[in-house]
Amino acid sequence: MTVSIFCLILCGGKTKANKHDAPKAEKSVHPVMVKTEETKAPESRVPQSCEVHTKSKRLPKSVQTSGNTRIPVQTTSGMKTNVKPSSSSNTREVVGERDNQRTWAMKLVNNSSVKQVYKEFANTLKGKKDMRSPDNPNNAKMRYANIPLMEATRIKLKNRPNDYIHANRVKVPNTSIEYICTQAPLKNTIEDFWWMVLQERSRFVIQLCQDYFPANTSGVETHGTIQIKNLGKGDSAGLPASIRITELQLKSITNVFKPLIVFHIYMLDWPDQLAPPKADDVVTLYQYLKKQQKDDKPIIVHCSAGVGRTPTFVGIDYACSLIANNPAQPMADVVKEMRTQREKSVQSATQYCFLHVCLLELFLRNKVIEKSEKLSAFKDDYAKVAEKFIRRNENKIVQ
Repeated sequence: MTVSIFCLILCGGKTKANKHDAPKAEKSVHPVMVKTEETKAPESRVPQSCEVHTKSKRLPKSVQTSGNTRIPVQTTSGMKTNVKPSSSSNTREVVGERDNQRTWAMKLVNNSSVKQVYKEFANTLKGKKDMRSPDNPNNAKMRYANIPLMEATRIKLKNRPNDYIHANRVKVPNTSIEYICTQAPLKNTIEDFWWMVLQERSRFVIQLCQDYFPANTSGVETHGTIQIKNLGKGDSAGLPASIRITELQLKSITNVFKPLIVFHIYMLDWPDQLAPPKADDVVTLYQYLKKQQKDDKPIIVHCSAGVGRTPTFVGIDYACSLIANNPAQPMADVVKEMRTQREKSVQSATQYCFLHVCLLELFLRNKVIEKSEKLSAFKDDYAKVAEKFIRRNENKIVQ
């Protein structure tokens, strides 16, 4: 039996593509461009909660035992875990995490505003432009010239003529959870991309743009030594209409790796360079991913450049962990810390504010916080600003 991989696609809807979008899978090698902003079997029920972050290593079944006795305890994630009958330390830790999350959320909605969050990004996080080195031998494998690859955390391909792929490992603090943030594959790096998936044994790939699998059912494509076959639509029961699933079969022709079944989950409503006005579908997708993840293999996430929407999504997990341990955790410091692992993480002020809204929605679903006028006002204010930027972006595309 093959091992399952889930590929989740969060794309920018049906809006017309602009010059920053990752192009469809064409027949020629993509040119390297300068990046100014970010561009572009599942269970039937979607869980209504997220993963709990603890300092202990996360086991596939979250089980701790004392002899043969196991006692289930409800965590803030809404999932059951098992603890020693005589210990209450885990329960106290969960309560402490919820208190910290509540304190952080209440401070945000009571003492801050969407305008202040946007201003905070402009003052502390807006980065400068970087240009590529003309002597970089891997320029042909870079989608954007001004998105450097951080050497310390980069993924190195094994048993390949060139170990380079524009991808970094991002470790969530206080957990064993890992993500790999990467760019959308170019025509000349598609094989490298799938090689990385197989090498890392990742069960999930969250994809934001550029198709690199056959569109027709029963269609087969070969990229170097990797064969991709479209097996048809996957089961999307319980997921919002904006998410579509395609089942793929991934094989190594040279038998270097075992075959993999891939579920591409394509999300339509994450706009290019920006973020959705509402966090509902993204948070549902995040919870779905946390429910399906059964091991500690890295979760691969990419958009076009892999530095805007990609780390914004990863940031939900990253921020959850830090806030659970520090109710005064500044979001700017969350992003700065992520940038020590993936260069330029979270590129725009809208994505930065959206990350705040995702956490509020997550804590609301987990019943860490309750609905309030101030909470609704913060979310509504963000939605108005996000919609304004989306309309402005669409007008630029039309012009």
